[in-house]
Amino acid sequence: MTNPKSNGRLEALLRSGAFVMTAETSPADGATASAVLARAGCLKGLADAVNVTDGAGARTHMSAA
Repeated sequence: MTNPKSNGRLEALLRSGAFVMTAETSPADGATASAVLARAGCLKGLADAVNVTDGAGARTHMSAA
């Protein structure tokens, strides 16, 4: 089995053993690319990677049965 490489900055940091910080945010209303980038922009220089969740509006409910 081979180890695939992405050549990305996050992968390089993880492979080097450096301390890595990630952050998570939910998409803005409308979820256009510019809105997502604006929301995550405040993390630039602070987080090494940002995860934008895809199910931010999902809610769990207890079954009535």
